[in-house]
Amino acid sequence: MCRPEDALQGGPLDLPYQYPKRPAASAQNEAILLIHFSARYSRARIPALLDERLPPALRAKCTPLLAGFADRPS
Repeated sequence: MCRPEDALQGGPLDLPYQYPKRPAASAQNEAILLIHFSARYSRARIPALLDERLPPALRAKCTPLLAGFADRPS
């Protein structure tokens, strides 16, 4: 199971690519709060990307925290 201190030491995590390497770790978590997103994605695109890239069982546990996340100006 991932602890908050583990996440802080590890830096950014590319969830769609890390999940296949450690599915058991994600299975132990009831909920996963995603808190940091690349500025290359729009606020509206983030949930769609999660839907596209994550297995349904993992996606159901993930909540993107988008409060304060602003789209880049065009």
